[in-house]
Amino acid sequence: MSLSVDVVIPVHGQWELTERCLATLVTRDACVRAIIVVDDKSPDDTAARLRERRDVVPVLLEQNVGFACACNAGARAGDADAIFFLNNDTLVPPLTIGRLASTLDASGAGAVGPKILHGDGTLQVAGLAMLAGSTHFERLYVYLDADLPQAQIPYEPAALSGAAVLVRRAAFDAVGGFEEAFLNGSEDVDLSLKLWAAGYRCRYEPRATIVHLEGASRGKMIDGAPNDRLLEARWSGCTAAVPRYHQPPPPLLDLRWHSATPLEALVKRSFRAALAQHAGARIVENQPVLARIAATLDRRARLAIEHRGSDAVGDVIWCAPETADDAVPFGERGARRYWVPSERSAEFLCAAGVAPEVVSITRVGFAVADTVARPLTRAVLVHREATASAHVSPLMAALAGLPVDSIVAEHADDTALQRIAAAPLVVFADFGDAWGLLGGAALAGGALVVGFDGSPFLETVPPNACVVIGDTAAAAEALRAIRADPDAFAARGPSAAREMSRVASEVQAGRRIRELARALAHGVVDPLALAMTDAIAATMSEPRVLHV
Repeated sequence: MSLSVDVVIPVHGQWELTERCLATLVTRDACVRAIIVVDDKSPDDTAARLRERRDVVPVLLEQNVGFACACNAGARAGDADAIFFLNNDTLVPPLTIGRLASTLDASGAGAVGPKILHGDGTLQVAGLAMLAGSTHFERLYVYLDADLPQAQIPYEPAALSGAAVLVRRAAFDAVGGFEEAFLNGSEDVDLSLKLWAAGYRCRYEPRATIVHLEGASRGKMIDGAPNDRLLEARWSGCTAAVPRYHQPPPPLLDLRWHSATPLEALVKRSFRAALAQHAGARIVENQPVLARIAATLDRRARLAIEHRGSDAVGDVIWCAPETADDAVPFGERGARRYWVPSERSAEFLCAAGVAPEVVSITRVGFAVADTVARPLTRAVLVHREATASAHVSPLMAALAGLPVDSIVAEHADDTALQRIAAAPLVVFADFGDAWGLLGGAALAGGALVVGFDGSPFLETVPPNACVVIGDTAAAAEALRAIRADPDAFAARGPSAAREMSRVASEVQAGRRIRELARALAHGVVDPLALAMTDAIAATMSEPRVLHV
């Protein structure tokens, strides 16, 4: 008989995230006994909403105490064999908890963690490894492709992420639960190390997958230095035998980008900004000889990234084919890797004969600001040069009486991008540009967006964050509905901006490129080389201090 499980979800405001998380748990796995939601003194109406629900057990705290204390309070409210600690900014597919429970039961481990993905489908956590020379931990394979072969291997890591972890209750109680001296950081690492030191094992289960909209539940990052110092004080000297991860430096990026349209020049500038700020790598643009010299001086590996190049084939071709025929010339160049901005472009490359395993989706990132609903005083209509007037005219008719700024996608420049980002209503007469730049800018800017199903910029955004239509007639009908009752649609623009911050920020774009480049230049570490063993665990002792 499978272990019984209590799900414990600590929350602090952000009810829309909690509601979405609970919606994914409606179809309960058979092993789930109770869903316990701990309200950590939310500033909104979360407590009242929890009292109204019959599908959860609410635990309402009288003061804000932080993640560790809230989790411990939730654990005390249940009595199942195991506890699944879960952030409220997660999405849990059916059978995930059951798979984790089966693995926990069969393996005899103290804790099991799933494969955790970002909102854009890339890897976020596949176990945690201790960095060489410190007690800091790094997430393995972060921002790499979810189907990375190394991420499909079950193993026993030094630590698991607290965003989603199933812990055997007997083990949790034996080590005293989460250390409450930590404040919203490092509690999960500390718990994992306590389990290993007490003779329990931690296991990574890749067959169980969840999505974590990282950082959304707590908003801005808190200062992690006190948590780092506490972790160091508790475990320095106790973990000498724990396998260390030697993180390679980011390679120098030899970027060879030749723009055929103003839009492609705009895409390049957008990528370049994300690379410069978040990829952690030096960039040399359209100067291959200088790039080789710079890489030598920096003592870094060099990665050649080509867009519409005609020189010797680079390591990576970065392209956005819009048809299978458009993809053929790129495929014929035979690069080691292809980076494309959408699943749509990836399908065209594969249709042109490129092997799926060498194609990585690498989206444009956006700087997202806090937004509020804007009055419907004007609109922007985006279309391609080849878009037939039969598709444009009905939309213009539906917008009659409203100032409309018409933008041709191929000729979009910085000014056009700014107009799109600032508009209250942005309407696409077709799928938009292949890079998803213009649609992404509209969503990130907080506009109410009307777009065609299948558009590249809509691939990672929930449909309710914008107005998704199937054809021109439906688009015109939607515009008439918006004009008739704008208040009914007002919340969608700010909602879309929040979604973009979770799945397509420029931080994610830059860091994904950094990790993809590292993987190509240095290879990918074998998780078994970082796995714990009973012999290693036997060298560990209990943490030396409780509080700092």
